[in-house]
Amino acid sequence: MAIEIEAPRIRSEETPREIITMDFKLLKGELPISGGWGYSKEDAVIIDKNDPVVPTGMPFDGVGIEYIFVEKRIYEELIIFRSGSNQFSGIKWNRIKQELISDGDRKFDVLFFDVTAIPDTDWEQLKSEWKSNNGFQESQSALDAHIEKRNSKTVHYQTEYWFDITSFFGKKLISEKMKNKYDLIDKFFSNPEDAVKFFVQLKVLKFANDDGSCIASLEKEAVDKWTYLLEWKDGEYVGEHIKPFKPSKENIDKFNNGCAGLARLLEEYIDKNDISVVTNGHSPFGDMVYEGSHTP
Repeated sequence: MAIEIEAPRIRSEETPREIITMDFKLLKGELPISGGWGYSKEDAVIIDKNDPVVPTGMPFDGVGIEYIFVEKRIYEELIIFRSGSNQFSGIKWNRIKQELISDGDRKFDVLFFDVTAIPDTDWEQLKSEWKSNNGFQESQSALDAHIEKRNSKTVHYQTEYWFDITSFFGKKLISEKMKNKYDLIDKFFSNPEDAVKFFVQLKVLKFANDDGSCIASLEKEAVDKWTYLLEWKDGEYVGEHIKPFKPSKENIDKFNNGCAGLARLLEEYIDKNDISVVTNGHSPFGDMVYEGSHTP
């Protein structure tokens, strides 16, 4: 079981925008943000749809900017703002909750994450043991002991991200989605730019519908496995593990067709409040599926 530690906080004279631009050259430009590091409402990250760095004539992906910032702040907290002896490796993060908060005319998207990591000193020892024992391929008991040891060295903390989304709240985040009963997202890749951005740059890409009641996400969980998840505001969700595919038009159309089928399953799940409509059906993604059944 991971050891709980106090959530780190960055204190800097430079703005988060300046620091992230300097530390992550692969972003190829600045994020359209101002404000603080997002630890509280007063310190919120302000995402500005009208910032001069935002390309004109293209859909604005505010949710995508949120998740880029989440990743970069974690790396700043656990690596860049620490000395070599106090840095972490094996870093992972998992969203545990999301809230939409109104304050007058301002709208805030608050994301809650659980972050896990392993101190570098322990990481190097674990890596050395793994390599010297050839990945413990010859002994299941030794592998189990190694995993238990790794778990005992893992730390975790829970943290908040406050985003002021006033500039784009209620506006189209992505090009027009086809409407259905609950305005569920039934087409993930609406334009080539979204597809290229995910395939080349991002670990996770997320879109929301107009009122934030439905969120669709595609995440690269492993080299050979992606996960598509469609979430509804009341807690219902459906998902599927997908085999990675090349960004050809044929593959993207095929994936989008699967997304439409999954939206129909979620609609039926919401209507009937019966998870069996998901677990007993066939996957709409066909031969794109990584594992045998879709995730309820």
